Amino acid sequence: MKTQSLKVAFSLAVISVFLTAISPPFQTKRTPITRSNIDQLQLGFALPNHCGMFSPDGKLMAISEDGLYDLATGQRRFSFSGDVAKFSSDSRLLAIYNDGIYDVANSERRFDTANQPINFSSNNQFVVIGNDVFDLSSGDHLLSVQGYPIVLSPDGRWLIVGGDGVYDISTRERLFATYSNNFAFRPDGRLLFADGTGLHGGVYDGVTGNPLFSTAGYPSIFSSDGRFLAVEHDGIYDTLNGSYKRLEFFGLPAQTFFSPDNRLLVVGTKVYDLETGNIRFTTSTDLLVHFSPDSKFVVSGYEKGGLYRVDSGTRLLTIINSSTYFNNDSTLLAIDDGLYDTDTSEQLFSYKGFVVGFNSDNTLLAVGYEDNVCKLYGLSNYPWPYRSGLIQPVAKVNLRETPEENATALFVADEELVVFARTQDHNWFKVRYENRDAWVATSVVNVIFMPDGVLVEVGTENTQ
Repeated sequence: MKTQSLKVAFSLAVISVFLTAISPPFQTKRTPITRSNIDQLQLGFALPNHCGMFSPDGKLMAISEDGLYDLATGQRRFSFSGDVAKFSSDSRLLAIYNDGIYDVANSERRFDTANQPINFSSNNQFVVIGNDVFDLSSGDHLLSVQGYPIVLSPDGRWLIVGGDGVYDISTRERLFATYSNNFAFRPDGRLLFADGTGLHGGVYDGVTGNPLFSTAGYPSIFSSDGRFLAVEHDGIYDTLNGSYKRLEFFGLPAQTFFSPDNRLLVVGTKVYDLETGNIRFTTSTDLLVHFSPDSKFVVSGYEKGGLYRVDSGTRLLTIINSSTYFNNDSTLLAIDDGLYDTDTSEQLFSYKGFVVGFNSDNTLLAVGYEDNVCKLYGLSNYPWPYRSGLIQPVAKVNLRETPEENATALFVADEELVVFARTQDHNWFKVRYENRDAWVATSVVNVIFMPDGVLVEVGTENTQ
């Protein structure tokens, strides 16, 4: 009987190993941060440097003069010394000013960027580095042009060169000449705006170059549906069915922004209804004005900003000297001291630092702190690679070079600190201060938040 039981146990073990080998690893579903689950929000882990740029897919963070971090592992994939320029829209390539363009998967340096402007085409087929166009797949040099600025059409087919012309990138043929230095494409690429600093200002057929109508101002912006064109110092044009009708009730002395639903327009500090031309309300400043994704709220900053409800013009929240970010469902507004309910303006979650923003799927919120720590917040069910904690010194305390009472004191600190690791005996916490690692005794701090999963520094036993 005992032999039979051992055979069964052995068989089950073999089956388990086999299933593990053939099955994909279990992936915990990553849930976006919203108002309904904010009670589950917590500090996940921190990176030992200032915050950087999220990749478009939200899985990576590139930090200038440091490196590229994989947010699934919390580890740095590779380092670089330049400033981050941008990711390609598919998150496969990373451009660094005065350095190069890297493949994020294997850290291969694909192109030299020198100190040149860099633009990826939206279809990820081409890259413009300075005055040169390259094929991203083959690395082949396709075209050299002279002029500035250089603008790619939304579909990546056309290249506009200031003071020169419009080129078909695939054939390298110049389609028609332009004499302007300010451009804007309609999202579908069918219309092209060029200002009047050259020979002619107006809107052109984006394929043939034929002039369609004239305008008198610059710069310009199309609404996301391509229907309206706002030309600063001129007016708003309705391009529906090729009518190109100028809406006379708008004057445009300042920068303009369309709402995501294309029903509203911000002109300076005024918010207009596009259908009626009526002013809905006026904001306190025209700095950093942007709408929520659902177009129900508008926020302004930086010095004397506020959160406004679009339907009534009610100012819900005063915002002073802060960056602002909405989450994807528009239920939360992140500013430099916490997350706020957009409906009630109630603060639902607080943190110390300055907000950097959500990643694309809203599963992470980045908050910079003292320029040497990037705190990443998420929900409790997020598959964290490791954990970080928060502590508050009881007074001014010494931060030491090693976890020992007689070790050199590197700094004196009394502010909130992020914990990156602890000793095996729980007597010391490893923190980051002024771009250096340091240790602080657990006896002189209060724990604000200390989850399971904080790393244990190997070889730190018997440190007292």
